[in-house]
Amino acid sequence: MEEKKKNYFFPSSKYNLVNFSYLNQIKDILFETDAEGNLIAINEAWVNITGIEQGKLKNKPVYELFTEDIRDSFLIDFRRLLKGELSSFSLDCKLNSDTPLSSSFICNLSRVTSDKGKLIGTSGRISEILQPIPLSKNGENGNNLFKNVFETISDIYIHLDKDEIIQLVSPSVKEVLQFSPEELIGKKASEIIILPENKIEVVKILEEYKAAENFETYLKTKDGNKKFVSMNLNILKDSENNFLGINGIIRDITEKQDRKLALKESEERYRKLSSLTFEGIVIHHNGVVLDMNARFSEMMGYEKEEAIGQNIIEMMIPEKWHPLVNQNISLEYTLPYEIEGIKKDGHIFPVEIQSRNIHYKGQWVRVVAVKDITNRKKAEFQIRKTELKYQKLFDSSSEGIVICDMDGNITEVN
Repeated sequence: MEEKKKNYFFPSSKYNLVNFSYLNQIKDILFETDAEGNLIAINEAWVNITGIEQGKLKNKPVYELFTEDIRDSFLIDFRRLLKGELSSFSLDCKLNSDTPLSSSFICNLSRVTSDKGKLIGTSGRISEILQPIPLSKNGENGNNLFKNVFETISDIYIHLDKDEIIQLVSPSVKEVLQFSPEELIGKKASEIIILPENKIEVVKILEEYKAAENFETYLKTKDGNKKFVSMNLNILKDSENNFLGINGIIRDITEKQDRKLALKESEERYRKLSSLTFEGIVIHHNGVVLDMNARFSEMMGYEKEEAIGQNIIEMMIPEKWHPLVNQNISLEYTLPYEIEGIKKDGHIFPVEIQSRNIHYKGQWVRVVAVKDITNRKKAEFQIRKTELKYQKLFDSSSEGIVICDMDGNITEVN
């Protein structure tokens, strides 16, 4: 009796959009996840390429398809995909396998939504790239699977020959660098898109590691500007170990770099302002001190190293004020209010604080301006004391006393 052919696609679900028998004939790895990112389907190509049985993956997180060294970068974009910030994305990937794989792979993922736009899962394709596939004159290539990925990939796929001549580049280069593929093919990469000052560094990395993963650098655009990119580069060699060229995946991370630089500039401005202000400045996250200026250190008597990592509420504020301070933190209260502080020597003194939430070093934190109001309180006490003294004289005088304003209106009599 003929043995029944295994179907490595998981059991049918409402998310499977095409016929399973057809999917299992495709050489690319095809898979689907639910809305939480757990695998619900994968075709037979996975088993053929990796040797790992499908049963080990059912309902597992999709990142388990990949080796641990690329999971962090994968999860960044995958989470954005689930949130709807991306409709699709692609990446150069390494697969989990029972035996080492020498081939390179590209993974392309897309959102799957209902008619009403609700996320119901994701679908993905993993394509094996053994070597670049030359384009014919009419722009078509013989491998339809590669062509589909090549034409829809959001990152730039590029192939250079042994002389650094661009032989193949994906249409996505137009969006990132403004060049059309036709303007780049046949040109030397180092003369048209790679900055001269970066060429030596790229060559050095390739010679030393035989590849470059998440290598960040600038590339030239057609209008002379720069784009900050992350590159994954692989050296291609024949069976006799002769150098054939380079395959690369290039991702535009200019916005990410701009945000990083803006954050750095913001932090520099904070440091400059906090060093000039007469107020004590302290930054904390849920009460734990992250940073402070010299004035705050001087005011409280603690060196910066002593305070960082400590709970400022427990360490520097009397217990009777804890409920108010914790309440204002939870309410994100921003108006000034008065409490007391405790110096390192145990001295308790009055302070005025004003706080707000800011984005600092990648997280939302609380920045607090602290004023020592000891002198103000002393002055207020003296004023009240003087007022009380004259009020007693006013009330006990045997003579009649009338107080008028500047317009002659009586305001008070004894």
